Amino acid sequence: MLVSCVAGKGVWAMGPDPAPPAAAPPLVVLIGATGDEPLLGRIAAELRSLGIDIDQRLVSPEDHDLELLVETVLHEGARAAVRVQARVGRIEVSISDPATREVALREVLEGSPTAAAEPILAVRSVEFVRAMLLGTAGASAGTAPEGGLVGPPPSEHTPELAAASPVLGLTLASGVAAAAGGLGAQAEIGGEIRIGLGRLLGIDLLGLAPLTTEAVPGAAAANARASVWLAGGGLYAHRSAGRAGSVELGAGALAVGLRVAGNPGPMWSGTAKMRVGTAAYGRLGGALGLTRMLAARADLLVGSVFQRPVAYAGGPGYPWGHVFATALLGIEARWF
Repeated sequence: MLVSCVAGKGVWAMGPDPAPPAAAPPLVVLIGATGDEPLLGRIAAELRSLGIDIDQRLVSPEDHDLELLVETVLHEGARAAVRVQARVGRIEVSISDPATREVALREVLEGSPTAAAEPILAVRSVEFVRAMLLGTAGASAGTAPEGGLVGPPPSEHTPELAAASPVLGLTLASGVAAAAGGLGAQAEIGGEIRIGLGRLLGIDLLGLAPLTTEAVPGAAAANARASVWLAGGGLYAHRSAGRAGSVELGAGALAVGLRVAGNPGPMWSGTAKMRVGTAAYGRLGGALGLTRMLAARADLLVGSVFQRPVAYAGGPGYPWGHVFATALLGIEARWF
C-alpha cells in the first residue's frame, strides 16, 4: 500500500496498490507435417483466442525424431507441445513442469481420421491445454494458475471419438436372400446408397440382383428356374460404436421381382415370365472404418411380403414366401 504526505498541511493521502507485473502468456508449440496445416491452423486460432502465444513447426512426414523435438521445445521454454497427426486422427499434447521443464503430463487424443472428426479433436486438445495452463474456464487469459499444473476435472476426460456418419456412402454388397416357403435361398449381389440427413438420420437405397437361380419344383415347363430381384429404400438412424464403428437401425419398403424362365410347356407359351410384389422391412446394419474413405459393412434385412409375386411355369404358381430375410456384407466408399 502506498502512503504519501503533503508538507505543511498534515494531510495523509492513500493511493492504490501498484499493479503487479503482468505475467507473460504461456507459449505452446504446434508440431505437424505437410497435410496437417488445416488442423494446425484450427488449433492455433483457438489457442490465440485464449491469449496463448503460438509457435508452429512444420516437419517432414518421414521425420522419426519428433519425440526429441518435443523435449527440445519444452526445454527452450514452451509450456506445452501439441503434435498433430491428422492422417491417422491423433493429437498428442505434452505439458512441461514449470520448474524442471521436463514432460510432466502427456495426453493422447485419438479419433476417426475423417474431416468430420477433426473439429472434435481440435476442440478437445484446446480444452486440455486451457485446463492445464490457464486453470478453470473463468481464469483470465495469460494468468497462470497458482500451485503449478492444474488438471481437468474427471468429467472432462476425453472419451473415445465416435465414428462420424458420412454424407454419402456407396456400398458394393453381396449376400443371401431367403423366404419362408416357396423357393430356396438365393445368392444376391448389388449396391447400397446411404445419404446422411444430419448427424443421426439418413436415407438408404438398395438394389439386389440374383447370382443364382432355384429350380421350380413340379413345374410343367422343362428346366424351369426362378430368381428373385429386390429394390427399395427407407430411413435409418445412426449411432457411433467406438472410434471407427457405427450401428444403424432402419425401416423401409421393397419391390420384390420373381422371374421364372425355362422351356415352353403346356399352359405356358413364353420362355420367361416375371411378377412384382411389395414388402416392408426392418434393417440392422453396422460399419467398421478401415481408412478415411473405406469401411466394411454388414446388414440384415427382415420383413414381410404384403403382395406376393406369383410366377407360373405351367401348372400351379410358385410365390415367394410371406416372411423373408436378407444378409449382406460389403465395402463402403464414404464422403464426408
